[in-house]
Amino acid sequence: MSKESQEVTDRFVDNFKELVGNRYIGLRYYSTQEKKVKKYNIQFGVKKHIKGTGRTDNPDFHFIAWDRNAKTYKSFSIANFRYVRFQEKFWTFSNIYDNDKLSRYKRLMTNRKIS
Repeated sequence: MSKESQEVTDRFVDNFKELVGNRYIGLRYYSTQEKKVKKYNIQFGVKKHIKGTGRTDNPDFHFIAWDRNAKTYKSFSIANFRYVRFQEKFWTFSNIYDNDKLSRYKRLMTNRKIS
């Protein structure tokens, strides 16, 4: 994996964690096996494969989440990520990756709670 690819992945995952924490969110994700976009109700920020043993995916391009409906952990590729629905807003890869938009949204939500 190139250094640039690793930086993109790390930035996306860090911003994603900052945005949703460990809450349940709606994920739209392209399934390469079924050749269609599927809906998932997932919890992000869970811990599985802490040592990295037993993983069959490439951990550099994937994130682990708890699938609430299937009651199992699933690995999701960042390349097949479409968008998440969180706090009544749809977030695409570029929205999450772009830190400025995320910071503006968090400030807006903070100001909304104060008023």
